[in-house]
Amino acid sequence: MNLAAIELEILQLHNGLSLKSTVEAARKIGDLLVQAKSSLPHGHYLPWVSPLGIHRTTDSRYIQICKAPNDASVHHLTIDGLLSLIKAGRKAERREAAVIDNLQTF
Repeated sequence: MNLAAIELEILQLHNGLSLKSTVEAARKIGDLLVQAKSSLPHGHYLPWVSPLGIHRTTDSRYIQICKAPNDASVHHLTIDGLLSLIKAGRKAERREAAVIDNLQTF
């Protein structure tokens, strides 16, 4: 494959990306996973989600995106912005876990 053909294919793929719809779908999946997790007894979530073919890391990222602040605009989201959204979700998960830990110690 020559460089012109590679350049054309990269541009076609790059211009066809839609992070907005991807993030919106990931948020919805994360929300559904959170709903399922909260409705299952402790220890039953991973056996439930495993047959869906969703890896634990992917599951965690969906939930992190779901828990990220909703004020993050996805209209002009870049790949760096998506990574920041995941980081914000991780922070929210850690805060939530700390609150739960504090409640359990009382």
